[in-house]
Amino acid sequence: MIIKNTFSPLKLSLFCIILVSTLCSATETKSLSTDKPDNDAKSLYQEAENYYRGNGVDQDLHEAAKWYGQAAKLGHQQAQNKLAYLYETGQGVEQDLAVAFSWYKKAADAGYLTAQYNMAEKYRLGIGVEKDEQLAIEWCRRAAMAGHRNAMKRLSDYFEKGVGGERDYARALAWYNVAIELGTLVPFGMKYSLEIKMNQTELFQSENITRDIRKLMAEQQ
Repeated sequence: MIIKNTFSPLKLSLFCIILVSTLCSATETKSLSTDKPDNDAKSLYQEAENYYRGNGVDQDLHEAAKWYGQAAKLGHQQAQNKLAYLYETGQGVEQDLAVAFSWYKKAADAGYLTAQYNMAEKYRLGIGVEKDEQLAIEWCRRAAMAGHRNAMKRLSDYFEKGVGGERDYARALAWYNVAIELGTLVPFGMKYSLEIKMNQTELFQSENITRDIRKLMAEQQ
């Protein structure tokens, strides 16, 4: 019995093309799923973010910490700050407040404003470092002068409560004013409760200090 070949040369060619295309596509997909990021800080940080947030992969804080660490060693400021947070909270790594502080400081020294604000908080509360309210004010002021809005509000709170020295209502109100001018949401009650404590001299001083802060911030830009 003779079996007729049902594949014409054209059909056979098309079949081969489809088969090769399918195999190449599968190989490419497999390659994409197993590729590691390029050895640069930005891609290493993104890989860390993927594992930290579970973007396209199962969430894995240990893997996240590993990739944050590699990016941090290459000088990526956000990675340094995030790695510090992981060490502070014990996520994906063994909790170590001293190591956390050292990574916050690296990022802060490099100019990362969130890390500078974090440095202020660590000094204020004595987390991973000896408590020092004067250094807390200095780091908070540094971040605030560069435009970090939460630092502005925190600095105002420092001056109102006398953190690191005597209360300075005029300076506290000035920082509230600057924060509000930059679009920061400051509850009306917070500002009002400060203003009613102040006399006319302090209110006048606050206006002058506000102008000085504006001028210094403009010069830094």
